[in-house]
Amino acid sequence: MKQYILIPLLIIGIFVVARPERAEALVLPSADSGFAVTYGDFYSYSLPILQDFLGSDYNILSNSGHIKNDVVIATGVSGTDVNLNFTDMDNAYPTPGGTGSSDTFDTGTTADPAPALDNDRADSWDSTIASLVNFLGGQSPIFLFNNNQTNSDDSIDQNLWIWAQVEIWSSAGTANSQYFELTSTNGDGSGTFGGNPYDYEAHAYDNPSFTPSTPDTMPTDYVLSGGNVCLDGGGAPVDCGSSEVVYGPYSHNLGSDRAAYAVVAPELNDLLADWDGDSPYDMLSIKIKMSALNAGGEQAYILPGTVQTTTVVPEPSTWLLMGLGLLCLPLVRRFRRG
Repeated sequence: MKQYILIPLLIIGIFVVARPERAEALVLPSADSGFAVTYGDFYSYSLPILQDFLGSDYNILSNSGHIKNDVVIATGVSGTDVNLNFTDMDNAYPTPGGTGSSDTFDTGTTADPAPALDNDRADSWDSTIASLVNFLGGQSPIFLFNNNQTNSDDSIDQNLWIWAQVEIWSSAGTANSQYFELTSTNGDGSGTFGGNPYDYEAHAYDNPSFTPSTPDTMPTDYVLSGGNVCLDGGGAPVDCGSSEVVYGPYSHNLGSDRAAYAVVAPELNDLLADWDGDSPYDMLSIKIKMSALNAGGEQAYILPGTVQTTTVVPEPSTWLLMGLGLLCLPLVRRFRRG
């Protein structure tokens, strides 16, 4: 029986665009390029797919030597394996590490990292907006994530579930919070190709104490992340053991030293681009929940970067059009039976 493979945080259609020029910041293709899937308020990009089609700029290494000067939200078992964050920011949360460690992670139940900030919250990673904006230097925050599961032949072992929320808030209480969720748009672990994050309204606007439904329930607010992908000559997913394989396998279970996904929230980026010292908002908080971990050491961190606003189309002789089918529900059902 043909094995169905989910393409998490990935694309259904790819339209190859001109490779972006990268200096010091990461440059992502425009949302209409065909490389982005919408998950709630976020666009998500597969870095292995971007690397294959657009070049090595998207091979993002994330060991201590490469992200020591970046902002790390969560990493390793000690939480300080790779860097110390900037003044007026929490340091990194510790994520579970090693086989046999906890199969879940939650900023709400893990000890809040040092240092103790003014207006610090115990259930989230916190930063003053001024400190984050200073780090970004006029760029936008691009959130990077490492998938670090057991790397076995069973693709299900490589998957995990993740949900996240960014809150922009006023410590003086002079403005209502603004929320941005990374969540399954369809309630089944999947996202929407061609979706519009501006159309999504975070649950917390209706219920500030909102808790996402877990992968143990249906529907779930969590996103399903990880696994290998193989494609045939027409761009359709096929079993990686099949003779039909032309492209791949594209692994997204890349370990703790290489990023698998890049996500951006355009509305959050708009707000930060317009932010100044006169804004009523002065704090940013991030909540992250993960489950089905079986090795641990996942990392979440921030790089400064930009998202192209228009799609640059190559000369006709270099056009390459591929269609990828998002085969989500069969894997979700199999995952639940596992």
